[in-house]
Amino acid sequence: MKITPQEFHKKYQQEKLLLVDIRPHASYLKGSIQGAKNIPYTVLRRLPSKYLEPAKTYYIFCEEGYYTNKLIEELKDQNYHLIEIEGGYQAL
Repeated sequence: MKITPQEFHKKYQQEKLLLVDIRPHASYLKGSIQGAKNIPYTVLRRLPSKYLEPAKTYYIFCEEGYYTNKLIEELKDQNYHLIEIEGGYQAL
């Protein structure tokens, strides 16, 4: 599932979201969305059950969307509810 940056901003203003920034830690340190947890793509794809719960909804983003899309595709059969923020961090 995907959400546009506009839809995301509206939802972000109205409720507390579980945000996951899958960019490398160095990129995260340069700036991210307030409240986002940094779990780099390489870590999350290997150990999703350590960081994600199937009963929760996570809003996932990388720099431009490529790795987010790839991660969601890799985890699609594992019952996680992941929403891609279209265009990634750059679009926000």
